[in-house]
Amino acid sequence: MNLKRKITLFLSLVFTLNIVAQQAKENTITISFKDKPLSEAIKLIEGSSEYTFFYDAAKVDVKQKVSLNVKNTPVKEAVNQMLAKSNVRFEMANVQFILYPKSDKPEKKGAVKTISGTVVDEAGETLPGVIVSVKGKSVGTSTDLDGKYTLEVNPEDIIQISYVGYNTKEYPATVLGQGSEIKMDIFSQQIKEVVVVAYGTQKRASVVGAISAIEPSKLSVSTTRSLSNDLAGNIGGVIGVQRSGEPGYDNSEFWIRGISTFAGTRTPLVLIDGIERSLNDIDIAEIESFSVLKDASASAVYGVRGANGVVLITTKKGKSGKTNIQVSVEHSITKPHQLPEFLHSADYLTLLNNIHYQDLPYYNDGYTPVSDEVIRLYRSDYDWELYPDINWIDAITNNTANNTRASFDLNGGSETLRYSFVGAYYHETGITTSDSSKDWDSSINLNRFNLRSNVDVNV
Repeated sequence: MNLKRKITLFLSLVFTLNIVAQQAKENTITISFKDKPLSEAIKLIEGSSEYTFFYDAAKVDVKQKVSLNVKNTPVKEAVNQMLAKSNVRFEMANVQFILYPKSDKPEKKGAVKTISGTVVDEAGETLPGVIVSVKGKSVGTSTDLDGKYTLEVNPEDIIQISYVGYNTKEYPATVLGQGSEIKMDIFSQQIKEVVVVAYGTQKRASVVGAISAIEPSKLSVSTTRSLSNDLAGNIGGVIGVQRSGEPGYDNSEFWIRGISTFAGTRTPLVLIDGIERSLNDIDIAEIESFSVLKDASASAVYGVRGANGVVLITTKKGKSGKTNIQVSVEHSITKPHQLPEFLHSADYLTLLNNIHYQDLPYYNDGYTPVSDEVIRLYRSDYDWELYPDINWIDAITNNTANNTRASFDLNGGSETLRYSFVGAYYHETGITTSDSSKDWDSSINLNRFNLRSNVDVNV
């Protein structure tokens, strides 16, 4: 066996032993309690391991007291010690413990049994049409108009209960007997899918108008001061045009689904916490939600003011809990993508002379050709004041510009009082240089400070 194969075999052995050791560590438990009700002991073990317990509350006495004191012990062995002096036995299925009274005889594998029950929602109302099936098999049924089902299964089967809009649940077939009631939980993610519409919020599925909602963090894609510069390309139906890069005057003109009029106001209505404000005066750190209402059905509540579309922004508010502090600082360097190239003085004069010699009437009017000697003086840098040849872009601009953004977000509170405090600072310099002969800074720069405080009190 050569050296390469030996090293490969050794590494494979080490990797395998590491996996085995890790699995062994995950399947052990360290826990200690004395004279706890079985129901509480089950919660303690479930909280300290990946195992879950199933039992029929009508048959298993979960009020009886049990004790356990183990350290780095396999979970199965720990449960066996805990139930040794009780009248409860268990069976295992993957990471599930199924509890039975010791008086019940174990069911034989392969023996068919019939289970039945009722499926209800969180409010206790029956749910018709719920799918009740055996996991991994093409065996199943659905609940009737009264939410009831009947199904023949094997004791080792896992039963799946699924319904649109609710979390899918799984139970061992041995836990579900005759007349079991299963309570379904609403799929929590669908509850959070809401959008801001006019003066409130609605579930996304119930909104019929054209509305786009975007997370504020996704708008922080550039180093610009103006939020309007980040809309194009991030929100469908929004067109933006930036006509200047000068600090303070670099806002974009933007339209929602094109220009609706050439005579009146073309800009969309921007509401921040229900108050009309400029989109470019708010910092991204202040925003909680950002929505764009595009069509007439979505913006109808705003009347003619919403004819060009509506941008709705809600700012951050305090949340109950411990005080949370977030600090963010970023610094960016920007440079022009492309600058025009200009002719030198001598080349420019030579071009004018060539145009004149072509006898064009427009350029013959009042133009006196420059002699070759004067052009030579311009080209030789003889005198920079009499015969200047200056690249003014290089003379008065830098190659790069800088901008810095910093934000501070503090929020917290209790159920009675909640607070949010957001501060932001933005500094940007232009590419123009400062005149060193002056005592003051003649370059272009901009500073912006934002401060917002929201306090909610339940009186």
